[in-house]
Amino acid sequence: MKCPHCGEEFALSQLHSETSKAAGRRAIPNMTGQRKRIRNLLAERYPGGLTDEEIAVRLDMSPNSVRPRRVELMRMSAVCDSGLTRKTDSGSKAVVWCLTGREYYTRVCTE
Repeated sequence: MKCPHCGEEFALSQLHSETSKAAGRRAIPNMTGQRKRIRNLLAERYPGGLTDEEIAVRLDMSPNSVRPRRVELMRMSAVCDSGLTRKTDSGSKAVVWCLTGREYYTRVCTE
């Protein structure tokens, strides 16, 4: 399959069997705390996304906490730039971030 946002190719493992689901969960680094909250919020919005500011507001987090966690998620190949922007409250343009197809199908769908 291909991520609808960043175009990254990825293979789907069997998602229907319990052993395949367990293997998928073990294959991806464990996400806890703020990273998991952000990932779960973006999963609810898949295939759409949110800006850092929108994530901060919805999760009642400081933008200074959201940005580093989102960067960590990007380094884990869990989040990518959607190619879209939206205006922030100040009127500036901000990137709309979304889950990668790989993250959605190999992690979220197997939990």
